Amino acid sequence: MTKTDLQSFLVELIANHKLYKNTKKYDVLIIIICGHRQKGNMFLTSDRSSLSIDKKRTTFNYHEAESFKDFPKIFILLFVVLKEQI
Repeated sequence: MTKTDLQSFLVELIANHKLYKNTKKYDVLIIIICGHRQKGNMFLTSDRSSLSIDKKRTTFNYHEAESFKDFPKIFILLFVVLKEQI
């Protein structure tokens, strides 16, 4: 996914599942992200752009959306790290 694709996907995910208001009364939020990681905790997109993993993760904290305050959020991050970055 390109940087724009990934950002659009997250916006649509939140909107389609009505996460900001949690009208469906979810008990937990589990997000799995797979991809390539760059130094500095950055996600590498297919167009070679970088996105901050921490910024994307904080999209789902209660400071951004009050509905996330009272249930657990689990993030599973599976990344390939290039040998020269180790």
